[in-house]
Amino acid sequence: MRVVSGRSSVRSLDGAQSADAFAAIFSELRGDILLAQGDREGARDAYLAAREQSEQGRSGVLELKLSDLGVGEDA
Repeated sequence: MRVVSGRSSVRSLDGAQSADAFAAIFSELRGDILLAQGDREGARDAYLAAREQSEQGRSGVLELKLSDLGVGEDA
């Protein structure tokens, strides 16, 4: 997957986010894009949103991403 520089990747994703069933996936992907662009705080916020939106409980991969950003499980 190629991450496009600038904000066009995030804007494209925001425009596609229409189904609530995919909200957690979109938020996690948004976090991945923001992290790749160097926005650690934005990535953290997106990952936390993905955690809250997840209907299937906590994702191990998502928790690893949050841990890498210094966020504990109680955040």
